[in-house]
Amino acid sequence: MCDGPGAPPRPAPPSPPPGPGAPRRRAPPPRGPARRPKSIELKPRPGAPDVLDISFTFDATKPCLVSTFVMATESVRTMELTPAGGAPDRLPFPAGLGQRFEDPTGRHSLDLSRHPEPSLTSAAGSTYPLAIRLEVAGLGAGGEGLAGLPPGCAQEDWMQSHTTLAELVRGDGGAWSVRVLKQKIWHEGTPYELQEIYGLGAADGDAGAAGDDDDAMTECIICMTNDREVALLPCRHMCMCAECARIMMSPHNTSATRAKCPICRRRVHNYLSIRQEDRGRGGGDGNV
Repeated sequence: MCDGPGAPPRPAPPSPPPGPGAPRRRAPPPRGPARRPKSIELKPRPGAPDVLDISFTFDATKPCLVSTFVMATESVRTMELTPAGGAPDRLPFPAGLGQRFEDPTGRHSLDLSRHPEPSLTSAAGSTYPLAIRLEVAGLGAGGEGLAGLPPGCAQEDWMQSHTTLAELVRGDGGAWSVRVLKQKIWHEGTPYELQEIYGLGAADGDAGAAGDDDDAMTECIICMTNDREVALLPCRHMCMCAECARIMMSPHNTSATRAKCPICRRRVHNYLSIRQEDRGRGGGDGNV
């Protein structure tokens, strides 16, 4: 904006703040210092086949404490876990990648003889057959720590944690495995449920993370040229490039496939663009 010829330009006035009815975007929580457990295994104990020892690998960028729970009931708001029969003490771990959780004392285990099989293979309401929690071994602003708090306690504002909720699966040969149902983090007094994006591993070049031929592809499933960079919502299939997603969602698209996921054919209400630099941080940027 100028007052006249030769006058220096004046800055444009600031944009007015959004009205009370305007939508506001909430920033996503940062990725926690403790990552989700991987390769969770239930190993029959030698000489006691009904006892399954719990083991898994995990990453942690800060020292953390690990606890496991059997038949745990979760309080959704506070993420408190109340297990049947109590829980063993937390085990401390340093910061590090690819760490292995195994309890030489045998306390972090599951005794099949104490629970009927249907209760182990199906979560009921807010009760989960198996829960794993990783908590940052830090102190709150007032010097609070986890040392005096029981495993599974209600999460306080100063705490940071990652909780995996799962049920058991019995294979044809009788071997037991774990099916993860939910991943939740606690950050600054708020619980967040993490949602998996199907095909994200393949888009990053990890073919082993994909389950079928479509998920193993790295190219857009429509144009077969551009890289996959869009996750469709609510189905969360990452199968298209941004250009094809815009065409699919365009009101000028009159085809029968408009706003339908090419993988599952579910109606698409929105989509999330995930830039390459975001993948390294485990997050995405919502462009809809």
